[in-house]
Formats: sequence, C-alpha cells, structure tokens
Amino acid sequence: MSVIEFNDKGDFAASHAAVDWLRDLGFSIGSMQAGSPRAIWHGDCYISKWRGLSAQDKCEMHARMEGNDRNGPLRITLLAAASPEARAAFERGVSQRAAQLDGGQEGSESNG
Repeated sequence: MSVIEFNDKGDFAASHAAVDWLRDLGFSIGSMQAGSPRAIWHGDCYISKWRGLSAQDKCEMHARMEGNDRNGPLRITLLAAASPEARAAFERGVSQRAAQLDGGQEGSESNG
C-alpha cells in the first residue's frame, strides 16, 4: 500500500496541492464533506460526497484522501482495488513529489 501526505501551510493549501497533484496524474476526486474522507478513482469521472457513495463504491475506489482539508495534513492512500494504471500513475506521482520536495518545496511524502 502506498501513501502520500500533504502538509502545505495556509488555508486549504494542503487540499489544493493534493487535488492538483491527483488531477495532474489523471485521477478524479470526490466532493468535500466535512469530517469524511474523499474517494478517488483513476480516470475522468464524477464522484459524489462520501455520504452519496454506496458500500460497493467504497470497496471499489482506487484511493482515499483523509485529514483536515482546511489546515492539513492530508493523507492519500492507494487501495487494493486500484487498477494497474492507477497504481502506475500514483507511484509516478509519489516519485515526482519526492524529487520536488528534495528541491526544497513545502510538504512531505511517504510510502507505506
């Protein structure tokens, strides 16, 4: 399982950074719902707020984003149901983000 964490400082900075990172990699992100995770699928699709997802949707999502949308940190976890394409995109993004952070940009990442 792979995990990346966004700790960018400022109102919604971690959230904006995480969403931009995911979209750049070809992922779609569920709408915000206070106190709930956000579902993530690889590909272009509409994803409801957490409360609008079925149990099957929650089992089939490719990744999940959890944490404090306003202040960070946010963790994105790649899940077992992720497609091979989703896994490849996620791992590519983790490597790119690590290289950016080594260059002195804000935030952090980890693999688990």
